[in-house]
Amino acid sequence: MQFKKWVLTTLSLIVLYLSVLAVLWTTAKLKNHPQDELTQFLPKNTKLAFRVYSENILRSFFQELFFYKSDRSTQNEIENYLEKFILKVDTTKERPQNIINNLKGIDLYNDILIFQFSEQNIEYAGMLCHITDSAAFNAFETKNQPFFIQSNQTVGIILQAVHQNIQAHTMKQMARKILTAHNSKILGTKRASTEALADIYVRIDADNKASDLTLNIDGNSEKISFKGKITPFDSKMDTRPVYVLQGKNLSFGLRYIPEFLKKQIRSWCIQNNLPDFDLREIQMNYGGLDIELTPSNLAIKPKFEAIFKTVKNISIKNYLSNAVLLEKIGGKLESNFIAINNSKYYFEQLDSCTFYLGNNSKPVFEKRFSPDLLSIRGNLSHLTNIQTGGMDFLLNVVPLYSALNRFFTNSQNLNVKITPNSTTSLIEGNLDFKKDKNAFFESFFLFLEIQAVNKLLK
Repeated sequence: MQFKKWVLTTLSLIVLYLSVLAVLWTTAKLKNHPQDELTQFLPKNTKLAFRVYSENILRSFFQELFFYKSDRSTQNEIENYLEKFILKVDTTKERPQNIINNLKGIDLYNDILIFQFSEQNIEYAGMLCHITDSAAFNAFETKNQPFFIQSNQTVGIILQAVHQNIQAHTMKQMARKILTAHNSKILGTKRASTEALADIYVRIDADNKASDLTLNIDGNSEKISFKGKITPFDSKMDTRPVYVLQGKNLSFGLRYIPEFLKKQIRSWCIQNNLPDFDLREIQMNYGGLDIELTPSNLAIKPKFEAIFKTVKNISIKNYLSNAVLLEKIGGKLESNFIAINNSKYYFEQLDSCTFYLGNNSKPVFEKRFSPDLLSIRGNLSHLTNIQTGGMDFLLNVVPLYSALNRFFTNSQNLNVKITPNSTTSLIEGNLDFKKDKNAFFESFFLFLEIQAVNKLLK
């Protein structure tokens, strides 16, 4: 039985591999290969655009699949993922041929653009792609589907209204309007790098201000890297020296707290009858979480150390001595620590508006200038480092936690920073993976798991 399953899976993989190669070879040989820049069709009020370099992804996927140097267990895992999420042998009657049929007309040897925008209080989501056969593309199965399809000779669009039912003629007018517009410069031109995986544009509207974020994502078998910028970024960052913790575990630093986040903190304080503290900056070393199950309660014990800086002067000891706060958190205040759920969180006043709070009774820090608006460094595995006293299997049955834990554990180091530069702020970072893990496949597995969770939530 196992042998039969292995034979069927292997044959299916070969068919899928050859089918995709045939599509890629055919589109590469077409003399009228479309070169239209898809980004020119994006509406002016686009708030999210995601360019996918499908050629690079397909090439990398099959190259890594058939030539990946690892043990057979990795190959088996890849085949299982393909069988479960792409071939769908065990869950539906869908077969590889159905998938290939649905791709007919789409030029897989070119980029694909996913975007979202709003017009007249209607939210739209869509996909733009190069096409090699408009008739085949327009014949895409749309029965009982909430999306609309249209194309010209070289570009096709799949459009959908988000959370709303829109009449067909309205969708048709909007699709035609997009395909006849040629005025957008969002995302810029397509990059030539063979390691380019995606380009992202996000328009951020917060605090009655708008910021544009662009990000270029590259990847290979060893790491995922990204570069970009966000502008304008009204940071109002203090250029004076600050107290900086010695980094360990997963370190996080934020030199500018957005107003919307301040409002959330302020609202929480008001709801709980607590005095507000106007937070300006925060830096933290995070090591994980302990959860203790007892007959009477659930004790949550985060492992961290952090330095907080506020806009106004604050005495951390006076703040922690607030009777309402102590009652809510079940804490007991001592001379230099507060005891919560049998864990000690030490505090220290560093200056009139800066204080330390954390598990470490002797934190290591220095006072110096820190140029980065945002910095994240360390191992992501600390985010899913949750100890439950022998009940860890309860977490592992949660699909999303299991998927994230796998991805974080197999990665090795994250290094991200946002640094001011005249009128823009530059974004730079990379995520390295362990030597025996493949960055491309780990990202692929995580994507498939998240997709499966999204389907369950619908």
